[in-house]
Amino acid sequence: MTMAPEKYSLFLLPFQQVNLVTLTIEQRHGNSTFLCLNEKIATGILYKYVADWWDESGSDNPIPDDQDAAIEIYFDDHPQHEGYEIKVHDGIHCTVEDKIYS
Repeated sequence: MTMAPEKYSLFLLPFQQVNLVTLTIEQRHGNSTFLCLNEKIATGILYKYVADWWDESGSDNPIPDDQDAAIEIYFDDHPQHEGYEIKVHDGIHCTVEDKIYS
């Protein structure tokens, strides 16, 4: 599992519930999974992936600034071997033993 490129400090109280988001990008060379703090971060990571591979989108136009539109265009052209899933995991129980994880 790969951590999102942004650095965040996560301060948790003992037995606190948090919502986490996983982003899985499926491509012909394998899958990449990212653990994110929210859907906005997951969408940003997915948009960065799309931007990096935009030349393979089949579009003659530049990548749209609208992240959702760019993601839709890119993956609509790659239904056979590429895809993604953004999944929200509600109410995950976390325990912290006198430590701050970042």
